[in-house]
Amino acid sequence: MRAGTEDKRKIYFFSFLCAIVVILATWEFHSALTSEPTAAAHTTPHRAGTAQRAAQSNHVQNDVNFDLRLHISQLARVEQVAYSSAGRDIFSPTPEPPKIEVPLAPARPAPVTASLPAPPPEPPKPPAMDMKYLGFAQGSDKTYNAILLRGNDSLMARTGEVVFHRYKIGLIQPASVQVTDLSFNNTESIHLAEK
Repeated sequence: MRAGTEDKRKIYFFSFLCAIVVILATWEFHSALTSEPTAAAHTTPHRAGTAQRAAQSNHVQNDVNFDLRLHISQLARVEQVAYSSAGRDIFSPTPEPPKIEVPLAPARPAPVTASLPAPPPEPPKPPAMDMKYLGFAQGSDKTYNAILLRGNDSLMARTGEVVFHRYKIGLIQPASVQVTDLSFNNTESIHLAEK
């Protein structure tokens, strides 16, 4: 029930506002129609035309002082003016090349020598392998085992084994063995040491 009364109040308020707007619009329209007194309605047509001409002449005299005499010297001076355009010729089908301004001073006052970055340092060369290949031994499964000597240490190794915590044994042949230095990833063939 309460919602219905609130809607009625809103409708009454809206109707009241609309009535005020209609009254104000009517008032403005009526005052615009009745308040158009003009000076021309109070004067005769002959006097209105004379008054308008006098007002115009006073207006022209107040704004600009016209000199109606012809000055030949000023006319000759204007005829001698040569017109030159600062831009391009609008009637030319091809545009003029742009004018490049000459710099007042060089962009860099002192000559700059080009300095290339230093080449990266070469990676260190791996040290020579200090092992000797003494020979090979063939196992029961027909694979070769290399006999290697490093300093006072000697050992026997198969293909794929890592010896002296640094060298990996590759292909073993009767005359040579391939050894990879794991620290530098360098592979060398060590030939059979001569006795």
